[in-house]
Amino acid sequence: MSTGDAVQIQRLKDFRIASAASKTEGCAAPSCCIWLTGERIYKEILLHVYGHRSPVALPSNDPESFSWYVEIDDVSEIERREIREFLILLKRTLWISTELDACFALGWHSKSTGDTGKPTYTALGQWIHMAKSYGSDVGSKGDQQIALLIVEQMVEFIQRHPLYRSADGIISLLPSNTEKAYDLPSFLTEKIAEEVDIPYIPEALYKERRTAEMKFCLTFDDKLDNISGSVGAQDVLLKSKNLIVVDDIFDSGLTLAETCRALRKAGTGNLYGLIATKTLKRHFR
Repeated sequence: MSTGDAVQIQRLKDFRIASAASKTEGCAAPSCCIWLTGERIYKEILLHVYGHRSPVALPSNDPESFSWYVEIDDVSEIERREIREFLILLKRTLWISTELDACFALGWHSKSTGDTGKPTYTALGQWIHMAKSYGSDVGSKGDQQIALLIVEQMVEFIQRHPLYRSADGIISLLPSNTEKAYDLPSFLTEKIAEEVDIPYIPEALYKERRTAEMKFCLTFDDKLDNISGSVGAQDVLLKSKNLIVVDDIFDSGLTLAETCRALRKAGTGNLYGLIATKTLKRHFR
């Protein structure tokens, strides 16, 4: 995704899963047969996640109008249940095109009320609004009980996604306003790390210079000038590590892109984004 491009957002529409006799000689477990309805990206996700199992992917010839067919050989009953849970996860979350190796949001931040109506919060967007802090004084904190509900959903995502649950570390995006006493992404990340037993690395990122809050940048160029070159990463802590990168809201994606640049420069392994909500914005300009 380059600056000025539309952000692509996809959701798996439907799937069907079944077992068949294994085609590999000597395999005691059957093959897992998966039919998918949705964009090509979901076939590619399965090939990426289960690549070590040498899956086979073909256009579907299924009469029920599924788009793709993927077969994974020698799958136990437990593994087949895990694959089903993973596909259910893909049906209810959003895939977002970014510079990361994978990036998902739990859901939309708001929903349209028509051509002239102002968008309103989704239930998840309302949770984010309630959980965030809007002041700089020490006592200014969002509703942490609501924040823990968001943590619960993010933990479930990590536990069901094979690549995410095998990550080496978890970090959050840096706050644009470092003077705030409470930062929701940091809180979410720390609590998630405790639940999934993946090391939280709060010192992984640092500010190269001060930036304004992105909400005060009115144009794309203002946002780009504000964020470019502002994030640094600790290569000693991060080199070759596969990381989960957490944030609460994905809007233009510029902060995530700048963070990704810094992490790649530090020599990280795979980068997996996990965002609570995605705004309705699909274009930078």
